[in-house]
Amino acid sequence: MNRKKLMFIVMIVICLHSLAVLTGSSQVLAREFKDVKSTHPASEAIEWASTEEIIGGFEDRTFRPNTLLTEAQFAAMLTRYYPEIKKEAATFKELDGKIWSNSTYEALSRFHVPLLGYENRAYRNQPMMRGLLAQVISYVNGQSSKLEESIHYLLDENISTGQSMQSTNLLEMYGARNHVTRAQAVLFFHRLDQQGKTELAKKVYTNQGSALIGSVQAVQMKKRAAQKADPRMQPKDVAGYITGQKLPVKPTYIKNILITNKQLPLPKQFAPGENKEARTQFKRMAAEAKKAGFHLTAFSTYRSFDYQTNLYNKYAKRDGKNMADRYSARPAYSEHQTGLAFDIGETGQQKHWASDSFGNTKAAKWLANHAHSYGFILRYPSGKEHITGYMHESWHFRFVGKAISESIYKRGITLEEYVDM
Repeated sequence: MNRKKLMFIVMIVICLHSLAVLTGSSQVLAREFKDVKSTHPASEAIEWASTEEIIGGFEDRTFRPNTLLTEAQFAAMLTRYYPEIKKEAATFKELDGKIWSNSTYEALSRFHVPLLGYENRAYRNQPMMRGLLAQVISYVNGQSSKLEESIHYLLDENISTGQSMQSTNLLEMYGARNHVTRAQAVLFFHRLDQQGKTELAKKVYTNQGSALIGSVQAVQMKKRAAQKADPRMQPKDVAGYITGQKLPVKPTYIKNILITNKQLPLPKQFAPGENKEARTQFKRMAAEAKKAGFHLTAFSTYRSFDYQTNLYNKYAKRDGKNMADRYSARPAYSEHQTGLAFDIGETGQQKHWASDSFGNTKAAKWLANHAHSYGFILRYPSGKEHITGYMHESWHFRFVGKAISESIYKRGITLEEYVDM
């Protein structure tokens, strides 16, 4: 093939490609999400949001449009959408980078944005309700933050439509207590962008407060902002579990670490048994502890879904569901189902097994100071219930591997903080 013919073919290919782009015949989304077809009602909005980096997809190239959005995730979208809030959040992230949502909530509190999760972090992991979303959007656009008035604003401005038009009750018609999916949230922000509502209202921006993290002023700002959130928008389950959450098909890995907690359940059929590497490292640790005079035993490791179901039900019947949720995982949410959790005590000292009293023993102190050398972490440390979702358990250790366990130990953080949850 001579050079002239080759150049002619190249020019034809370029022209055809240009024509396809101009006519939009390619119909490929910006991030090529496998589960978002061009016919999806929110496909254009999702493409816009991903391109603008307001929200992203998952590692498997899915967007999961029907997955419920948590309050913290909505707060993150809000922060990325408004430059003024984004700038403020960046400042706080430099000061406190332990939990990714902290800087977001710190920034939003300075603008007095109505949300529930400022003080009670359990609310951050609850699904966002449409009513609270209406309050936020109305407020940042310089309108009322009262629930009914906020809904009227969204309807009047065509930012939203109702969900039960036959109802004569405003809250029911709008679906105020209904949860927001990822796709629905994107549609809200896309409509704001289309209407040119891309900046905070002047009175919101000018009323911005200034206070150091942890100061009395900062605490008061958070309280005032939380008080703006209508109490009818509080989720019914504040134990940390996501209301209405369905069990996944596959377990969740973050930074290549298998994670399960009150927000990330395991599949019902997930049954790996006790992890062999965890058992090997426990034996090494027990041998070393023996030299120090402690005879360690792992009195509870792997538990099946059915076993955890019976155990949790027993505790809930005995102590009530609210109390049980503080120390026992609901079925599919237990670390023991991963085969990586080891409840550790001393042989012949059953009175201290799974008891607060174990924390006062010399064996527990030895464990707390040496477990990380064998790949184990104290999973539920004291003073971290608002992060882990569970009260302090001096006997509950989780195997994560030596490199990770040493990092967590040296930094004095939880597994949630390590994976930036």
